[in-house]
Amino acid sequence: MSTIGPIARAHGALTFVDCVSSLGGIPFRTDEWQLDVCVAGPQKCLAGPPGMSLMTVSEAAWERIRANPAAPRPAFLSLLDWKEQWIDGEKFPFTPSVTDLHGVEAACDELLEEGLEASIERHERSAAACRAGVRAMGLELWPRNEEIAAACVTAIAVPEGLTDVQVRAHCRERYGVMISGGQGAGNLVRIGHMGPSACSLYPVVGLAAVGQTLADLGASLDIGAGLEAALAELSQAKSAVELA
Repeated sequence: MSTIGPIARAHGALTFVDCVSSLGGIPFRTDEWQLDVCVAGPQKCLAGPPGMSLMTVSEAAWERIRANPAAPRPAFLSLLDWKEQWIDGEKFPFTPSVTDLHGVEAACDELLEEGLEASIERHERSAAACRAGVRAMGLELWPRNEEIAAACVTAIAVPEGLTDVQVRAHCRERYGVMISGGQGAGNLVRIGHMGPSACSLYPVVGLAAVGQTLADLGASLDIGAGLEAALAELSQAKSAVELA
């Protein structure tokens, strides 16, 4: 996005970015990258309650919205209503969910207390451990390379002969661990490591459950090697932090 944003702005195009899973766990710089409309969710790396959308809107985007005669007014989904009454007028245009607001505020307070850079490092450490474990087990990561792999989730290609539906169902029913599918991207499963699950041994627990599930279903892999690799990665990262 750091490259796409300036190119789009130079050509008069607006950018609309989904950063639902990114905020709080992956570097994301709306102004520096010249992004226009960015939509995040509090339930991922922020570890807040679901049900709300967090947004940033650039001045260029506000101008385009104001110039749109078909923009819905008044309506809960009207950005102009939120702009005029909340951002400029400091009042909600509609009745808010007070519990959700306090939940998001608490999540942001916890992030600020930890520090954004520390949170990003924690997510990257968990992701590195999970990916190291996947490779050592003899499984294939779904991304083409690790440079484009997100720190909030590890995507694993399901071995031939199995389906993600089989794997997810078995993992949940037998081991009580919920993993995700590929959202239509292909035959893969995903281990999430976001918010509080991006710390300590949570990635190792996810790896163990997925590895044993695949073994139960007939796949050939080395679960022990995977867990050892993940633990070694976590140990090295911990030592590096302590030395720093």
